[in-house]
Amino acid sequence: MDSLAEPRWPPGLAVMKTIDDLLRCGICFEYFNIAMIIPQCSHNYCSLCIRKFLSYKTQCPTCCVTVTEPDLKNNRILDELVKSLNFARNHL
Repeated sequence: MDSLAEPRWPPGLAVMKTIDDLLRCGICFEYFNIAMIIPQCSHNYCSLCIRKFLSYKTQCPTCCVTVTEPDLKNNRILDELVKSLNFARNHL
């Protein structure tokens, strides 16, 4: 997904900053790019980010629960939410 360096929401939509933050990867801090969920803890990361991380440590970067690459599942709803958010932003 295309990311925006520092998103700025109009004053009346400042609450959107929270949603914006929730749609970002905790590793690269960009919008999710092929979001993957760790089923054991429900944390989400970009596919490439979490796979690179797991090549060094087999645990969730946020909560340290043990995880291996085959455990990862695509979180398509987050991918769609990122697309929708970007579309909405571009039409404000």
